Amino acid sequence: MTETAFAIPFQVGRALSDMRNADQLNEWITSARARLAARRNGRPSTKAGAVRALWPEIQQALKTGQTLKTIRDWLEAEGVSLRYNQLTTYVRRIRRTEATEARKPHPAPDRRAVEPEAKHEPVSLEVVPAQARDPLANLRVRQGKSRTFEYNPDFKEEDLL
Repeated sequence: MTETAFAIPFQVGRALSDMRNADQLNEWITSARARLAARRNGRPSTKAGAVRALWPEIQQALKTGQTLKTIRDWLEAEGVSLRYNQLTTYVRRIRRTEATEARKPHPAPDRRAVEPEAKHEPVSLEVVPAQARDPLANLRVRQGKSRTFEYNPDFKEEDLL
């Protein structure tokens, strides 16, 4: 039986108000969801998808000491034909994605949920007068420090000996 053999005909372009009754719409939604779930649980359509779907088992095999070549042979026996370099590429991509996900900062918990009433204290902003600011302060500090090497323009080789 094909996928479309049990599908209820439904024209997407029709407005919902044109539906004869809500039961027909609910029946279509239920059957469409069931068909999509069946397709979702089927075999992935790409080789990368198959490796991603089997990643937990592949990862466990690698942890127990199996080689990628052995795992590639197992995958081929299961109907996923890959070249060795394809498998290494897929494994590298999955590991990179997992590492990126692990480095992402987790969102901070919502403090309002813990503290329903947050007490806000006024913040005093001290204004520094323009005369007190010195834009060259860092330069003056550097000039006061001695350097490790000073060039002498009156250098003479005889003074070295």
